Amino acid sequence: MRTHNTPRLCAGPQTAGTPIKFWNVASIGDDEGEIPLYGDVVSRQPVDWWTGEPEPGLYIAPESFMEDLAAVKGKSNITIKINSCGGDLYTGIAIHNAIKGLTGHKVVVVEGIAASAASVITQGADISIHAPRSTRASGPSRRSTTPRPASRSTSSAA
Repeated sequence: MRTHNTPRLCAGPQTAGTPIKFWNVASIGDDEGEIPLYGDVVSRQPVDWWTGEPEPGLYIAPESFMEDLAAVKGKSNITIKINSCGGDLYTGIAIHNAIKGLTGHKVVVVEGIAASAASVITQGADISIHAPRSTRASGPSRRSTTPRPASRSTSSAA
């Protein structure tokens, strides 16, 4: 049983007390890093209620994400690849804030779908790029060229 509140992000079965992760925070070079995020956004790793073993599958949970994020801290270019149908909003906000707190130029690549809480995670980046036929459920990306309507003045002309 864990006695401290250190966030951990894990998925799939555990081996010898170490979570097997579905993502690899990669330090590609001196100035580049990559974070792939795939699966449902959950507040904690689902476990079988009878055996206590972690449920198989891909999950984005905050349990070790913060520790692994240290591998890309200080990088000038960070790419976050995401494919998720969403899930827990509060976990999505926490991951969004962690990504937003990175100092480098952050680019999110939506490789499939970024819906619900996953769309919140995408908003933590400076630029959002969508692979062909991919979807983000929160509306147009920041790279969208669709003009926004001009604001209306509430004051009357005299």
